[in-house]
Amino acid sequence: MTYLLDTGYGLATVGSTKVGGMHSGHSFHQYLAQGKTWGQAFRLWYNNYGKFDDGWFLGMGIYGDPLLKVSPRTRGELIGHQPVKKFTPEELTHLYNLLQESALDDDIQSFSDYLSVYPTHYR
Repeated sequence: MTYLLDTGYGLATVGSTKVGGMHSGHSFHQYLAQGKTWGQAFRLWYNNYGKFDDGWFLGMGIYGDPLLKVSPRTRGELIGHQPVKKFTPEELTHLYNLLQESALDDDIQSFSDYLSVYPTHYR
């Protein structure tokens, strides 16, 4: 919400209300690049990716106007954007387990705390 309310640029954003996030976010961005609204892109992302792990994704939501579309300039920048790395199924399982484990640790209140508990996980 900070991005949405504390800037002159943000009219919509996606985020999570709990531990979790948007895996395969590149597909969401590609739907936006195709000219779909934020709401359409979010629905397509969820139906194609999110619904397979409700325990992780049900906290996701759009904050702002779901009927917005990104500008033609931004659509051009999004076209062809690919994730930095494609993970193997084994790597995804390992990352998921790390996220679950660290999410349950009440002693972690900041990124510095995370690094002190899991110094080798962030590389």
